Amino acid sequence: MEKCKLMVISEVLEATKMRKTKLYSLMKQKKFPRNRLHGNGSVVWVRSEVEAWIECVINEVEYQIN
Repeated sequence: MEKCKLMVISEVLEATKMRKTKLYSLMKQKKFPRNRLHGNGSVVWVRSEVEAWIECVINEVEYQIN
């Protein structure tokens, strides 16, 4: 089964290992993908955008180590 293309906040927090306040702070600074209002009134993130952000963080850490 294919992964859902959208993530709810609990999934985003688990994937990034961040607290909610840090997540929203980064979003405000435009350093994290924005959320979207889902049709049912909930807030969601696009999984591919969150995964791309995580990859960028990993690459930055690897670059600083080398």
